Amino acid sequence: LYKAHISIVPGRFEGWAKVINESWLTNTLPLVVNEGNASHVVKMGNNAGLIYEHNFDSFSNMLNFATTLKERDVLSMIKKGQNSTLNMCLDDYQNKIEYQIEDTFIKL
Repeated sequence: LYKAHISIVPGRFEGWAKVINESWLTNTLPLVVNEGNASHVVKMGNNAGLIYEHNFDSFSNMLNFATTLKERDVLSMIKKGQNSTLNMCLDDYQNKIEYQIEDTFIKL
């Protein structure tokens, strides 16, 4: 990860999604699918990464978009993620996920 610019996380059934935290800590921008816990971790990091829909066109478009980002914007997203990682523990994560689940079902 230290040599990478983008960390692509296609997993839809990621449990803790700690690879997102590892990406931030190695100054790598996470690109995650909008399913499973990885997208929730990115959202809880104040959108500290890029999220795509689970289809080829969305992935391709987001990857192309990622290559157009200015370095300062990428570093800003990564910094948000690093700050959220420092405050993220399993209890906090569980509470935030439960809130998002409840909020989603209430809206339906």
